[in-house]
Amino acid sequence: MQRRFAAFAAGALLLFSAVTASAETLPGDAAPAPVAEQTWRYLDANPPGENSILAYSLGGQAVREDAVTRLSGDLRGSVADGFSSPRALERGIIGLVKSGQDPASFEKTDLVSALYSHENIYQEGLDGALLALAAYSAADAQSPVSAHNSPTAVIDYIVSSQLRAGGFGSAAGRDPDVRTTARAVTVLAASRDIPYVNTAVNRALSWLSTQQDEDGAFLRNGRPDCESTAAVLTAVRTCGIGLGDARFTKNGRDLHDALQSFRQQDGGYAATPG
Repeated sequence: MQRRFAAFAAGALLLFSAVTASAETLPGDAAPAPVAEQTWRYLDANPPGENSILAYSLGGQAVREDAVTRLSGDLRGSVADGFSSPRALERGIIGLVKSGQDPASFEKTDLVSALYSHENIYQEGLDGALLALAAYSAADAQSPVSAHNSPTAVIDYIVSSQLRAGGFGSAAGRDPDVRTTARAVTVLAASRDIPYVNTAVNRALSWLSTQQDEDGAFLRNGRPDCESTAAVLTAVRTCGIGLGDARFTKNGRDLHDALQSFRQQDGGYAATPG
């Protein structure tokens, strides 16, 4: 059975929570809920995945050495092929930051500069732009004015991709979907002091609210989906919205309640209930 990460689900499941979802940055009651010890044991007993560094870092746990080894191997491959995949470069930057390393000096390669100058960070759809902004935020990068892929340019690209209904699609011509919209909200949240970004975030949150099912979960292909529910929880908490917010509570069940329907007896999380 496919498993997923755990109770402050947002941070563990979604790469973008690496940037903004932490107990130190979330206001008010928006600190993430603690992960059950049983879930940590479940994760410890299984090989690391691409989000393991984030899960352990955000959970206040020591980052697994095998996860760091995996990251380093993946990055060496990306350096060798000239970063043909911007997603690999962006994920690498965030992973290095979360494991306490400097992405500007990975084995004599400045990954942040490589991202600034990458020829096409949008080649893999909107996710490339979202990951790029997440990487810049994680690295606290200050780009030169002439940077090909400056943070300001990436923000403008993301906001301009918002659809009329308020959601975001994974690529041009695609209908809005929950995961992409939640990820967009998560990475844009740090820039809500910019009026047009704040407007975009509020429109996206309103659209997400209309997509929640009667049990509080979010669907994918017509079925309750753990990752989609976790994605929205990440977005909502990163924006400082409390779990009791009426927009994301259905029949008395909030997002955290809904997420627990995916939790299994061994501490792991399944993609769908049961």
